[in-house]
Amino acid sequence: MAYRNNIIRKYYTSVINFVTDLWAELSAMGWTLEDNQDGSNYRVYSSGANVNGVKGYMKFSWTTSAFTCIPYTYWNSTSHTGYGAGYAAPYNSLTFSESGTYIWIYGDGTFVALMSLIGTTYDRLIFGHLTPFINVCTYLTAQANSGSNVQITVNSTSGFIAGKKYQIVYSTDNGYRQWVTVNSIDDATHMTIATLSNNYPSGARIGTQPVIFGQTNGTLTNRFGYTCPFGTTGNGGVDTGKDYYVNLT
Repeated sequence: MAYRNNIIRKYYTSVINFVTDLWAELSAMGWTLEDNQDGSNYRVYSSGANVNGVKGYMKFSWTTSAFTCIPYTYWNSTSHTGYGAGYAAPYNSLTFSESGTYIWIYGDGTFVALMSLIGTTYDRLIFGHLTPFINVCTYLTAQANSGSNVQITVNSTSGFIAGKKYQIVYSTDNGYRQWVTVNSIDDATHMTIATLSNNYPSGARIGTQPVIFGQTNGTLTNRFGYTCPFGTTGNGGVDTGKDYYVNLT
């Protein structure tokens, strides 16, 4: 996917002109427009796939003073509804002023960095995929239904360890994610999960952490609010009562 750095210290006095340029840059980088709600001041784009073949969905909204993004595991463009949102506040926005703002845009289909300059004050917003440091991941080759002691069929069980916890993520229908325990490694393509609380179709990913998709900004660049933190189960949003960030320091 194409790396782009065409917008370097460009001066804007209109947020609409800024986002128009950003949409063009995202499309050229390889992001896909999923839901155009310009009349409500937001759009949703999906990223390119990460190292494990998982996309992310980012909702971008704007006012005359801020550009904001919220990550989702899945976005339904028909109902205009997101599922599996990451915890966003307070580090999900880029400050903007129609009195005059310089903007920089850098990125590719998986990760983007924005920077603004108003007077002498800089702000930054970065969003997209981080690559897992430890990455054991595979995908289901047949549907797995909810229940206890569920044997699942996968492409490969290589690297998985019985008794350890892993995450299963389905990002193409309902945004459901769940932390599960592998009871046993049965053979090269089968393992048994202690409990599945949802049905997962062929193609769902399971691994140490199949996707780290989210955002941070210039005030909290040591934290990354993402969609699938440790311990999260379900397709609701991540809240402050859960482990909602990766500490990057």
